[in-house]
Amino acid sequence: MNLRTPLLAAAFAATACSIAVPSQFSCPEPGKATGCGARQVCGPDKLCTTLVDCLKTETRCNGVCTDVTHSRENCGACGSVCKPSEQCLPDAHNNPGCTPFCAAGQTACAQTAGGFVCENLSNDRSNCGTCGNTCPQGQVCTPPSPGQPGHCALECVPGFANCSANCLDLNSDDASCGACGNACSTGTHCVGGHCNVICTPGQTECTSPTGQKTCVDTTRDRDNCGGCGFPCAGGQICTNSSCQVSCQPGKVNCGGTCIDPQIDRNFCGAILDCTATNAGTTCSNGQICVSAGGSASCQLRCPAGETVCGFPAWNPTTPYAVGNSVTNGSNLYVAITAGISAASGGPSGAGASIADGAAVWRIVSATPPGGNLCIGLQSDRYNCGACNDATNSKTCGDGQICLGGACVVSCAPGLTQCNGACVDTHNDPAHCGTCGTSCSAALSAGPVCGAGVCGVSCPAGETKCGSKCVDPSSDPNNCGTGLAACGVACAAGQVCKNGGCTLTCPTGSVACSGKCIDPLHDNNNCGTGAAACGHPCASGQICASGVCSTTCSPPLSQCSSGTSAYCANLSYDPANCGTCGTPCASHPNASVYCASGTCAATCSGTFAHCTTLSTDVCETNLSSAAAHCGTCTNSCLAADNANPACLSSSCSTSCQTGFLDCDLDATTGCEADKVHDAANCGACGTLCSGTTPYCASGCVGAAALLGVQENLSLTAIQADWGLPCFTESYSHVGTTLAVIQTACPALTGQVLVACAAPGAPTLLVAAAGLRATVFTAGGTASGIFFYLPATGPPAFGFTPGGATTSFASFDLGGTTADGFVAGAGSQRISWPMQSSALTAGGRCGDRVGSSATSNYQRLVFTK
Repeated sequence: MNLRTPLLAAAFAATACSIAVPSQFSCPEPGKATGCGARQVCGPDKLCTTLVDCLKTETRCNGVCTDVTHSRENCGACGSVCKPSEQCLPDAHNNPGCTPFCAAGQTACAQTAGGFVCENLSNDRSNCGTCGNTCPQGQVCTPPSPGQPGHCALECVPGFANCSANCLDLNSDDASCGACGNACSTGTHCVGGHCNVICTPGQTECTSPTGQKTCVDTTRDRDNCGGCGFPCAGGQICTNSSCQVSCQPGKVNCGGTCIDPQIDRNFCGAILDCTATNAGTTCSNGQICVSAGGSASCQLRCPAGETVCGFPAWNPTTPYAVGNSVTNGSNLYVAITAGISAASGGPSGAGASIADGAAVWRIVSATPPGGNLCIGLQSDRYNCGACNDATNSKTCGDGQICLGGACVVSCAPGLTQCNGACVDTHNDPAHCGTCGTSCSAALSAGPVCGAGVCGVSCPAGETKCGSKCVDPSSDPNNCGTGLAACGVACAAGQVCKNGGCTLTCPTGSVACSGKCIDPLHDNNNCGTGAAACGHPCASGQICASGVCSTTCSPPLSQCSSGTSAYCANLSYDPANCGTCGTPCASHPNASVYCASGTCAATCSGTFAHCTTLSTDVCETNLSSAAAHCGTCTNSCLAADNANPACLSSSCSTSCQTGFLDCDLDATTGCEADKVHDAANCGACGTLCSGTTPYCASGCVGAAALLGVQENLSLTAIQADWGLPCFTESYSHVGTTLAVIQTACPALTGQVLVACAAPGAPTLLVAAAGLRATVFTAGGTASGIFFYLPATGPPAFGFTPGGATTSFASFDLGGTTADGFVAGAGSQRISWPMQSSALTAGGRCGDRVGSSATSNYQRLVFTK
């Protein structure tokens, strides 16, 4: 009999070191001593029970002897109840207390609201493999083997197995029979998870010489023709269970010769039965048999590189160019005037000038020839890339040529067509020497192009304007001498000759003292042609048809100046514009003129009118104004660590102090910090490694490490600091600073905090400091500001010393100067924390947010 059976009533706690033993005497009131003897109480069954002493390791709780070192309801003391997820255990000093517990196969997972819940990491979709890892919709949590942590995998319906993310029926799948990847051999099928030979109707099971059973059709199987084991000889096929001469599909066996009526010149176009009456057409000399649309015909044999093309049928919606030929009715016509024919049926009749809509045609022949034109489709502008026939419109438009089977812009002499644009490969840095050869590419000889060759300077006789080498003596966009010529564009109508802009006047005008004048009406230069220059009319005379006269005839009007009269054309005379004596005001950078009695101006060179002020005339130089670069509407934008600039009408940048443009891409600005970038330390491409892996205006050792570092070699860091003492993904949740401190013990007292892209050989951003500064106090040291949640921000991380911070869940601060605005080179790390534990996402340099950083790695080193 067990003398320490627990009783539930509280009245059994009368003696501290006793337990109750039932007796045979009845009693009236449970829990009272009434009616019972000494050292007895009334039990729940109304029987007197004698109290017996408890063991030394037990304590009486509510009348029951209890082991308070293990009791969940009385842990350490009576009435101290553990939570459902806890058990009662003594610690190393034998002091009992509530401790999280889980049953076998379960793990205690921390909850956001506090406490723990026991989860089975082998099959829990919300905690698969690790606490908090939730499987996506359509997936379940399954372990690779019993007792192992689970992983998320495709959820297959009963009877199907997950094979490389595909649900397959292993009982019937020929590619995975009985097990994933177990493929049945040819001629066998999967039945009940086993590969078996099952022949379909019309097939026979045969055994190969190697003993392999396969299903074959003995009516056409060459190795089993007419029955198993009867192979056909070489050059034969099995047809209707007998071996015959082997002809490929589409060919016919004629007396042991295989004939293809689609290409055979002697039997062209016929479905042969090898009889003389159905033997096809024999092509004449110079012709070949050509198949088209399922039928074959004899056509002209063209030289290599040319194609036989027929004439297209007339189409009322096609814009025809001069030289296009079409068939209409029974005639062949050619266009002699470009245009679209009216929808009236096209050209008809026999004539040399047949008008139909906007197009004009002439007849070529009364009976149009068939497909008998040999055309080079790579260069023929009327058949560019394909025949310009009834189903294709392959004529190049005005100003185009056919190049490589494609219509492209027809470029002027000295220019080359590159991707639809005409460029000067002599000096274009994007197409230097040949199309697509960029002087900004890696391993190029330099950023400028001159004489079709990349380099760092220009050939003799040329000047570097921006990234181009130009001849300032003849370039109309950069006309002059030396660097002063850059951006000096000749005005409309002028050419650059011997370094100067020379006027070229329109028909009817002549150049006089740098101006185009009308010698038939100019009072100061009256006459015929160039001889009129310097021959003014006398006072009171006017120039009419090149002759000085005293009579003003339309369109001239008589005007007077003081006592002198003169004739003026009020429609275009800038001294008398609209009315006599109303001159057009002069403006810098402009040539004024009178048009229809109203003053106007033509801007000189690269100047233009870009403001909305009527008083401004040609006030903006498009070659150098960053707000109006090349055009009035093109504003050069500021890029990372760079100032906007306009050079030769193209946007460019100038790097701010301490930064470099190493990728030669203006859109990314000056992305390299030459003071701290270990991949571009002091100069583009200077890589710090070995015993000097850090950058402080030059490659240095760890002793001189200053400021936030970028692009540190992971190999070099591990050689200096060893392997990281802590690493996890940005997507991980729940790690505390205490966990990181424990994982990274104090050695010499230095800590390096870093982040890296997935699998990258470099640390994107890193900063080192004393352990106390990094983990405890925060503050600025060695040009770096470290912060912790205890100091105010809801995150752990660092910025360059003196930089501004802006916290939401992590630091979102940043300016163009530190590269954050456009997303290049930001020198910050910020790991968000909540309730003293890291949450997902954060910041790694210019990578910000939960999705942007989900695969990035947090790393901590110590030494």
